[in-house]
Amino acid sequence: MSVRAEPAIGWQSDRVFFVGMAVAILATTLVAFTIGFLRTELALKLRFLWVQSHAVTFIGWLLLFFTQTVLVASRRLDFHRRLGVAGAVLASFMMLLAVMAGVDSFRANDVPLGLTSFLLFTVPHIDMIIFVPLVVAGLVYRRQPETHKRLMLLATIILLDFAVTGRLPMLWRLGPQAHFVVLDMFVFAAVAYDFMTRGRVNPAYVWGGLPILLLPPASEPAYTFLKNLLQVQVH
Repeated sequence: MSVRAEPAIGWQSDRVFFVGMAVAILATTLVAFTIGFLRTELALKLRFLWVQSHAVTFIGWLLLFFTQTVLVASRRLDFHRRLGVAGAVLASFMMLLAVMAGVDSFRANDVPLGLTSFLLFTVPHIDMIIFVPLVVAGLVYRRQPETHKRLMLLATIILLDFAVTGRLPMLWRLGPQAHFVVLDMFVFAAVAYDFMTRGRVNPAYVWGGLPILLLPPASEPAYTFLKNLLQVQVH
């Protein structure tokens, strides 16, 4: 990956924007989990090993993304590339945890084996289903910085799905799906930035951003429909 392929003015504004987005994502997460600790049973759930594993990998990814944006902004691409290997390993581990959680949930519920039951325990992990292809695509396009950094930004945004945005204060007053607006705002901010600085939208925001805008809101009614279809109470 080389910053020489990017216009100087693009690099100057990009370093502010992408570091700023990383800080905004961290701030959103901090607020959400602070509220979660104070007003929910989140602290009690952290006694379980799988919850601790999810928390460590999730926070690890956010800190890694922030570090990577700072390294690029500082033009330390040598360290950025080396740390990218750790990112690939971490993303793989996060996907493994999601698969294990789905399998454990399937085993804990008395449902018949089939496509419907498979979808029932897959839909709740829609964030990881979107996250993994975005990370893989980001790695494939690592030598094209304009595309690479946008894919990694989108991969980080989708991790803010319900686990984070669902804990933000006051959103529930706007409706059961209001928390998805937060995801949309991050995506729209990225699209707006491209318009202002390039006069166009990078294709990564089209085929990477649309799943974030469309699939998470559709996952909740789909999950309810599948539960009713199987007539089970998932626990």
